[in-house]
Amino acid sequence: PCPEDLLGSMATIPLPGRFQRGDAAEWPPPQQERLYREFRIEVPFVRVNGLSCFRVSAHLHNVPEDYARLLEALMRL
Repeated sequence: PCPEDLLGSMATIPLPGRFQRGDAAEWPPPQQERLYREFRIEVPFVRVNGLSCFRVSAHLHNVPEDYARLLEALMRL
């Protein structure tokens, strides 16, 4: 949801379509808590112009396997 030239070590990425539905009053969505409780992955879910997104760090302490694990966990929610 932002121009590519503004990306750095943090990125805001739209969540899959099934996360876009739901009650906007229920924020953050329960999937954020489940992501931590079931998979021990903590990423903030944010709303950007009405779009449900998550913010991820791509800094030195993360490795490609971390992002694969996040993707797998999101698909299982």
